[in-house]
Amino acid sequence: MDEEKSIKENKNYYNEFVKLYKEIRKKEKDKPKLLLHVCCAPCSAYPLVFLLDLFDITIFYTNSNIYPKEEFDKRLYYLKKYVSDLNNKFKTHIDIIVDDYDYDTFKKGLEPYKNEKEMGTRCKICIAKRFNRLFEYAKDNNFKYVTSVMSISRNKDVNYLNELGLSLENKYKDYDIKYIVSDFKKNNGQEIGIKIAKECNIYRQDYCGCEYSLPKEHKYREISVIVPIHGVYEYLDKCLDSLVHQNIEISYEVVCVLDNALEQDREIAYKYQTLYPDLITIYEVNFRDLSEVRNYGLLHSYSRYVAFVDGDDYVSPSYLKDFYIDIVKKNSDIVVCNYYLAYPNKIKKGFPSNPLIFKPKNSLEACRSLCRDIHMRGYVWNKFFKREIIENKSLFFMSFKYCIEDYFFVFAYLLNINSISFINKYNYYYVQRPSSVVHRDDGSIVTKLVNSQFLVKYYAFKENRPETTKISYFFKEIGLIYSLISKRKHLKIPLKEYISNIRKQIKKIKKNEYPYEGEDWEKVIALYIEKQNKDFYIDKGK
Repeated sequence: MDEEKSIKENKNYYNEFVKLYKEIRKKEKDKPKLLLHVCCAPCSAYPLVFLLDLFDITIFYTNSNIYPKEEFDKRLYYLKKYVSDLNNKFKTHIDIIVDDYDYDTFKKGLEPYKNEKEMGTRCKICIAKRFNRLFEYAKDNNFKYVTSVMSISRNKDVNYLNELGLSLENKYKDYDIKYIVSDFKKNNGQEIGIKIAKECNIYRQDYCGCEYSLPKEHKYREISVIVPIHGVYEYLDKCLDSLVHQNIEISYEVVCVLDNALEQDREIAYKYQTLYPDLITIYEVNFRDLSEVRNYGLLHSYSRYVAFVDGDDYVSPSYLKDFYIDIVKKNSDIVVCNYYLAYPNKIKKGFPSNPLIFKPKNSLEACRSLCRDIHMRGYVWNKFFKREIIENKSLFFMSFKYCIEDYFFVFAYLLNINSISFINKYNYYYVQRPSSVVHRDDGSIVTKLVNSQFLVKYYAFKENRPETTKISYFFKEIGLIYSLISKRKHLKIPLKEYISNIRKQIKKIKKNEYPYEGEDWEKVIALYIEKQNKDFYIDKGK
């Protein structure tokens, strides 16, 4: 038995490949077409170069084993980038076929073996599923030759891979599909692949793929900085550069959530992820709603504290350090810093210029200050939050469709705190640009401000904390917003009439009446509270 095992281990699949390829070339007039299963860009780096002149290659990316979906997308992104570079360099036409992703279905049958090490029964079942799908696709699409790049890995059993491929070749013999045996590790293949991956800045993952192979340390940091990204490529370099160069020794992560992002956004984000793979994590979504993006960031980050930075803004080098020292030293539930308004040609202090003039010391004072828009503004990005409070109370961002999403989130958070502290430092730079929310042309921001006031008041009532809201809205600010809009000549309402309408709506709020017709605001709050009661974070990260 041992002698038979030794013969298997010493079988030279590279020589078998050479012999097989010569036979194929005798039969084929043109370069033979190959359906090549690829699991990721690093594993394909050497095999693609090796096979380039031998076959007309079509890549089959069938990898529902990869968890989570964001990791599947990330590996696919780098594969596409590497293949594009190869096509440009060698004037080839390698295509990539992306199979449907269905992790939940794929992992069925793997769970009983979740505690096994790599290349145990779980991994063999996983590989067999993907190889079966490879042959199935080849059958349906008339490919005569198939193989996989996985023999490049020292963590994969080359005998199992090739024997599995040959057994499937026999199973599909009626369709004349030939499995190409391989051992891409031979002749320093893996070392060459690693060198190529480094030279091409290819992302190299630190686990095989499924959730059971995901390292525990992969999931935890002391601080998570959530960065929503969409159409901010002109500012994104400065933003990410400020975040990766923080003067702090505590472990933190930068969670970039690309929401229907432009290619320019993606290139910059992945460039930084390549340079700082242990620091930056990237997720791609298609929500088109800032609230959902921030919620997604909360669900897919793991830390004790949370900060939010918009993709078009930037921070000082001590942004996280000052927050962290203050929240730990004072055991505060939330820390607030000052901020600058960063215009193209100047920087000015944000409002209020000095929050230390009035320091709310508890939940009641903080909530009322926020409602009056005095000293406490509804931005999330100049604040530092405890995740424990967010998750214990199951707080999340309500859709921007209904309100100013961070205003509502901050109020709901303040409703549940005991202590608050302020840092009299200007650590955040709020970039002012035409597409910033206060510069929108349609006036919707003012409507949402009024909606937010009503929803906050009604939510406090539902939470049995009506004393936390005292609506005393700043008409000066509403007038300022109106002037910004009217200067762009998109709003044709006289200022007097406009202010009068706002006052009527505020009066309705004070009477617990809906400020606008046609919206069932009670249902909006009811759905929010229902989602809270179901525990928004119960399936965190899934």
